[in-house]
Amino acid sequence: MGRWELERAWDLLEEGDLLEALEHAERAYRRHPKDPEARFLYGYLRFTSDGAYEGLRLMELGAKAMGGEACAELWRIYGTEFPAHLLDLARFLERRGLPLPGDTAWAEAVLEEQGLPPEVAREVERWLYQEDIPSLEGFFRKRPSPYPGYLLVRLYLARGAFLRAQGLAGELGEAWGRDWRVELARLLARFPQEGPSLAEEVRPLLARRPK
Repeated sequence: MGRWELERAWDLLEEGDLLEALEHAERAYRRHPKDPEARFLYGYLRFTSDGAYEGLRLMELGAKAMGGEACAELWRIYGTEFPAHLLDLARFLERRGLPLPGDTAWAEAVLEEQGLPPEVAREVERWLYQEDIPSLEGFFRKRPSPYPGYLLVRLYLARGAFLRAQGLAGELGEAWGRDWRVELARLLARFPQEGPSLAEEVRPLLARRPK
């Protein structure tokens, strides 16, 4: 029964019926949670339908077992906003002696700009995507540096915690002076009060911002 559900999910995906495909893929995955194809397809549909990171995690587990086109599709998704995840996938493929589906130079440049080890950068990337403020706060307090501080300011602003954003931006300025990420965090923290008047100052820094 699980195999039929999986095949039906693929058919519905080809027809463009994502919600119905998701229902069948979920049933297939619940029956066979360790099946790589079920993991991959259910994860892909979860991530595509509601952006759930859990879907991305399942998709990666399935893709690494399946290889080939599955890894290429995962690579495509990681290439949008997950540079640390992409480099992790590249290392996996290289260990298996498999060709890389694309270039990694841009992802390497982003991680160099962030100044974080690859395994740490992957966790920070996940926290940012999930807007997991407590985890990012804990990491920043243990290993303070400009980039995670900048991310926290962004998340505070996104949640409407303007005073927390301003307070942290002030701390960053005292600790790291004129680091451009700190300058950007400080300007962004002023935006709720000063708004458009800061646009000219913010624009060149936004063009450089770490992804």
